[in-house]
Amino acid sequence: MNDEDIFDEALARLSTTADEFGPGLTNHGPMACEALIRLRRSDAVDDFMARYSKSLVPLEISTLHFDKSAWRSSLGKRSLVGGWQSLFTNELVERPFEDVIATWVPRLAPGAAAAATHGLLRTAHAVRSIEKRTNELRIAELARGLSYWAATYQELPGPQMPTGEHGIRQAVSRIPLVDSSVAMTNLISSSITAVADTEGFDRAVGDVMLDDPQSDLSTITSTFAQLFLDNPHNGFPFIHTVTAPSACRHLLPYLSDLHQRELVGAVWRVSAAIFSRYASDPPQVKSAEPSDVATVVEHAVDSLDDHAIKFVEACTREHNIAPSPAYLAAADAWALRVRQS
Repeated sequence: MNDEDIFDEALARLSTTADEFGPGLTNHGPMACEALIRLRRSDAVDDFMARYSKSLVPLEISTLHFDKSAWRSSLGKRSLVGGWQSLFTNELVERPFEDVIATWVPRLAPGAAAAATHGLLRTAHAVRSIEKRTNELRIAELARGLSYWAATYQELPGPQMPTGEHGIRQAVSRIPLVDSSVAMTNLISSSITAVADTEGFDRAVGDVMLDDPQSDLSTITSTFAQLFLDNPHNGFPFIHTVTAPSACRHLLPYLSDLHQRELVGAVWRVSAAIFSRYASDPPQVKSAEPSDVATVVEHAVDSLDDHAIKFVEACTREHNIAPSPAYLAAADAWALRVRQS
């Protein structure tokens, strides 16, 4: 079998598993397998699946549905995930996937924090897989990604279109941190809700200039890759401040200029919220030592860790677009951490 056949086989197995398992943990199987294929490491898919699938639970289709005209009021209602899946399945039968993305990503973008960005991520990985090969399995996976995004939809404070004058790196330095006395949960999506009660967060997150989506994504991902390194005790949430903005690149080609900027603004808000909730005070600034791409990829693949695989795939891709030692240093740091655990 070639790489695309291997991915289809894994996707078929994963299609019967639920979106989440355990205490609200996202099923990363489809995303991690797709990332392995893009890393040209299809040889690791079987080993990853053998390990990861032990944690997954069977898919149970929700029977709760809603009228399509009520889509807005149905956002963020997990009980309606089955209705959302039915809606997107029908949409993808009736219209080209490009049109569905152009219509729905702008509607879902304000809620990009959904399931700690995993609705957006699963959608983006599915779109990239469809660009390589279009079949029923991959279209169904796109419907799953969109429905998960819609059912877990979560907005954060701050303007949808920032109009500030500060560059991204300067804007990060102006973001207030959530008071350390505020209780933290085990889930990123619920912990970052504390930014709503953090004075000045909405103003700070809006005081940034975003005017070139592709360039802005490079600045966001490189900045937050370094912040991953600077926050070793709470580094895990910062992985999503790189993988989610990077994933936006797979969606931008299907969006208008305005909607591209709104999507980048949305992942900026999520990244800023993660910084506000999890950043160390003061930060433990670390230099990013140069790393070898092949070695970093090998460490991540050897770990068979879903986040390590996705993180290294995003970091190596971002590094190829606009090189920064922070990408490879951050990806390797996480891969080595999980290998040793």
